Amino acid sequence: MLFPKQSRIVLMAVAIGLGITSKPVLAMTFNAGADFSPTNNPNNVWSYGWSSTLGSDFNLYTEQFNPGNPGFNSSDVWSAPGIPWLIVEHNGTGNVLFDSANKLKRQTQ
Repeated sequence: MLFPKQSRIVLMAVAIGLGITSKPVLAMTFNAGADFSPTNNPNNVWSYGWSSTLGSDFNLYTEQFNPGNPGFNSSDVWSAPGIPWLIVEHNGTGNVLFDSANKLKRQTQ
């Protein structure tokens, strides 16, 4: 399809104008440790939960707790109701924490 000369000039001016006024796309950075919330799930871009198979429904963790045993385990935990071993755990204390089975390292920021 051919456009008259004046239409081509207008189209070029619009294209140039759009190029000059378009904003650059800024990259977003997310940090699971720094963005962790002990009170909100989902929180911003993060959702903690589980699914029984790949592609099946995603179930949010709904139980939140902090064991609160100083020197033993003071991390924040989200878990699934009735499934105490299915958890996400966050250590924001700045210390190395221990539990009966694992050594939990300090989260990096």
